[in-house]
Amino acid sequence: MPTDAFRAENATLGIFLRVYNQPPPATSLGFELGLSLQCAAPFGDRLAEAVRGEAAPCDRGGIADYMRLQGDGRTLWGRVVCNSEQALNPDSRVLLGEARDAFGMRRAALDWRMTAIDYRTIKLPTLALARHFAEQDLGRMRVYDWLLAEDPVAPAPGTGNGVVGSWHHMCTTRMSDDPRQGVVDRDCRVHGIANLYIGGCSVFSSAGYVNPTYTIVQLALRLGDHLGRELRA
Repeated sequence: MPTDAFRAENATLGIFLRVYNQPPPATSLGFELGLSLQCAAPFGDRLAEAVRGEAAPCDRGGIADYMRLQGDGRTLWGRVVCNSEQALNPDSRVLLGEARDAFGMRRAALDWRMTAIDYRTIKLPTLALARHFAEQDLGRMRVYDWLLAEDPVAPAPGTGNGVVGSWHHMCTTRMSDDPRQGVVDRDCRVHGIANLYIGGCSVFSSAGYVNPTYTIVQLALRLGDHLGRELRA
């Protein structure tokens, strides 16, 4: 996890980088050769996805890795995963889409956008960790090409080129005493509606980089206590 000094110097938000050890993938020369051809040729990955019905795993493997790992039982294989904070962005929102579900209700549509500081928060600590591994001869990191770009643009979900995003959408109905700055007040009550409350990480006033479940539970207990007092009043 970057120090406060690193964050201040590089103008980044909070991020937590985890290194997972895992065995090299069981594969074959033919598979890795085909994977390299799919991922190296223009639109090859998209053609392979259209034929097979699933994205090619272009974020790992390939003929170079296969040859490097042959005959070396000491080689450790791992993955670096980043959990990063994201800046509040009013251009990101949840809308009602045109598609409808089985009951005829309009489905939710997520318009999620990343800003320059979001990309910087991921890129700079990742590159710093990669340099540290190399300088200390601990190993080498392969960083996604899109993250190395001067102006990174995250790949579309499901492309097999690194997952950007997770299961914790936050701050959509954020908490604020000012109804112009949030959806719910400090008691999780929707502004202007006396009997409507919201629970969950959508009420967070800002998005951190740690799992939100503990905070969600604490807010739910706090809301329960508040409603109990309201009902007894």
